[in-house]
Amino acid sequence: MDILERHDDAKRIRDGTIDTIACPHCGEEGTVDGPLLVYPERQRLLRSPPPGTSREEGKQTAGYLLGLLAGTLRNELPDHLNQTLVIPRETLLALQDEEDLKVAVDEAEQQSLAAVERERLNVHRQSAGHY
Repeated sequence: MDILERHDDAKRIRDGTIDTIACPHCGEEGTVDGPLLVYPERQRLLRSPPPGTSREEGKQTAGYLLGLLAGTLRNELPDHLNQTLVIPRETLLALQDEEDLKVAVDEAEQQSLAAVERERLNVHRQSAGHY
């Protein structure tokens, strides 16, 4: 979802109802824990997996959602959209404005860099025989 164009979705994120759906037949509301792919203009995509999603499940879902997005754009994804940043659902729901979004993106980028560094160190330790 493009939260800068779809103000209704941005509002639903802020008020915590983004996971709420209504039955088209009776109108009864319920909650669905689905993954979200959020597109802040000119930034990397934000991926917010539902609580309890494993890292591997999150990666698979991200690939699927990126494929859907590429299909709607009818061309290749721009470079800045080829990678996603993981934003915990509770952080996403707490965003109130663009400044909060910027802080959340900065934090997610730092966490992503730290995870890459940890993975690099693990590979180095394994190749050196240190477990």
